[in-house]
Amino acid sequence: MIIRDSRGNKRRCGTIPRRPRAIPVGSAAEEVIGEYSEAAVRQILSDPNRIPVIEQLRRGGFLDTFTSQANQGAHGSCNGWLCANAYTLARWLGGNRDGTVFSGAYNYGLMNGGQDEGSVLEDGYHTSFENGFVPVSHCSRDWIYRDRTAALDPIAALNKADAPFPIRTPNGMITAAAKGCLIGTAIQVGRGTESTDRNGMALVSNGPGNHAVVCVDVRIERGIFVYDLYLDWGPEHGDGGFIHCTWDMFDQTFPNHMFWAMPIGQWGSA
Repeated sequence: MIIRDSRGNKRRCGTIPRRPRAIPVGSAAEEVIGEYSEAAVRQILSDPNRIPVIEQLRRGGFLDTFTSQANQGAHGSCNGWLCANAYTLARWLGGNRDGTVFSGAYNYGLMNGGQDEGSVLEDGYHTSFENGFVPVSHCSRDWIYRDRTAALDPIAALNKADAPFPIRTPNGMITAAAKGCLIGTAIQVGRGTESTDRNGMALVSNGPGNHAVVCVDVRIERGIFVYDLYLDWGPEHGDGGFIHCTWDMFDQTFPNHMFWAMPIGQWGSA
């Protein structure tokens, strides 16, 4: 979809499908984190002491803070917000609970700089560890141009992520999510995305993937794996900002995008 932004420029919204030609040996999630059997993943997720991530955020008093501030607005900047949201949650879940929410607008500007022909998941993946992140308090969601954000580079340099791990296989993604990683994903947003079936699962739209979102958790419901995704649009959308889905949501998108895993415990480079 093409939008005309506040400066009158036409930009292509969202993420576009493209996978890298190759993932370097030794860097993939399957090699660094591991790739477990379905039975082993089910054992991890069946731990009675395991608390779902959304519930952890609620109990810790961070859920409302996160969903109220992590909102891309109508800027088509989802690749930037995917990365920032993953970093925000990885820090908090890892114990760095200073309440900071980071802005995807800064990262989106690095990818596109206002001359937007579309961006891919891999673009945001690189900004997370090459450039870093800036708090929402310093960079509002409409600051998507480098002439607004270049002065913030020193702040971002204090908040670089450890390099996430590219994911090669569906089982590698499930393993990384079960082991607590935040997952960079793409979904196809359509008219039914915020609608659900009788089990509360988001309806799937056909397409290769046009929206970048962070998968915050994987759980078992009714004997199947269920994924919790944050939509980037604030708490008024979906289920308090989230949708819940089965692997069907990724059937068409996983082959077309470089999903990645960011471990919790991100403390920045400061």
